[in-house]
Amino acid sequence: MSIITRLLYKLRHLGFALVILVMASAAWGKATLLDQYHRLKNGGSVTLPGTHINLASTEQDDLLSAEVNSILHTPFETVAAALSQASNWCQVLPLHFNIKACTYENQKEGEVLTIYSGRKIYEHPEDSYEMAYQFEIVRKDDSQLSLLLKAD
Repeated sequence: MSIITRLLYKLRHLGFALVILVMASAAWGKATLLDQYHRLKNGGSVTLPGTHINLASTEQDDLLSAEVNSILHTPFETVAAALSQASNWCQVLPLHFNIKACTYENQKEGEVLTIYSGRKIYEHPEDSYEMAYQFEIVRKDDSQLSLLLKAD
């Protein structure tokens, strides 16, 4: 099993479902990220008990956004490479009882991630609600990965 496959397996089991992901490398270049790292490590800002994951979401007018910060025991470069591709997100997103399927495709506008959501009972994806998101890398460098999923 490749390191990317193992990472995607780990991420899926951590339950990552997010709109924006911001993570720092081992160096944690900026003081604010270092402070956030220490809060996560010590459990001071954990929102998902039993993990080192902090999930924060906001809704303002018609804009819904979320940020997930976590400590992963995998090199940042490996995580950033895996999560920078829309094709990997269908492996990362947990199939919650309302999520029926996930697909991705390359279009002339860029990569599109489509999630099919439905009722809590069993449904075929074609009978569920289709949500298509433009997948955009906002920032990717040695210390941070910031992704944006946009939809109408």
